[in-house]
Amino acid sequence: MSSIEMAVRNARAIESLLEQRLGATGKGLHEKLNSVQGHLPADIVKTARWIATLRNSAVHQDAFEIERPEDFMNAASRVISFLEHLPAAAPGQRAPSARAPAEYSPFVAGLKLESVETDPRTVAPPPPVVPTRRPAVPPAQRPRRAPRRREGRGRAEGSGGLVGLVGALLLVLLAVLFATGHIHIGPQGLGFGVQ
Repeated sequence: MSSIEMAVRNARAIESLLEQRLGATGKGLHEKLNSVQGHLPADIVKTARWIATLRNSAVHQDAFEIERPEDFMNAASRVISFLEHLPAAAPGQRAPSARAPAEYSPFVAGLKLESVETDPRTVAPPPPVVPTRRPAVPPAQRPRRAPRRREGRGRAEGSGGLVGLVGALLLVLLAVLFATGHIHIGPQGLGFGVQ
């Protein structure tokens, strides 16, 4: 099966299930997800959006190939399996709450559905690791960090920065003053003025 065919078939199946089970509305899969995303777990929405994006890429880009078709098919199967376990919406209405009980969701705590484990279309790999956001900390409780020093600024090393330039100019000025005799070193130390 080609990438285009794989992407279009699975996206179309998800779209029709969203319409049947949740009364989703909109032109494409992204719009249908927008209309019902409050009734679905975040991981299902995220996976379905990924499928919609790949479907759009497959249709609109020349020579597009899904890099890991088996991962795509597993993800599509998980979303389709989840949506198939939802009760059908009344005609023309959305379901009051489309969140399935925990025993229906293959994503909850990494559990697989025992009744469909032998079906290769619906076996779910472990859920993807999703980075979590750190909890918000009030500004007064945040640890203070030392200010970052930018490279090359405020340092006399190398030729970088204003301090390095001023230092180089002072050295040139001193050399000129020594060469012209305006500054001299004698037995009594440093002297100023022409001798």
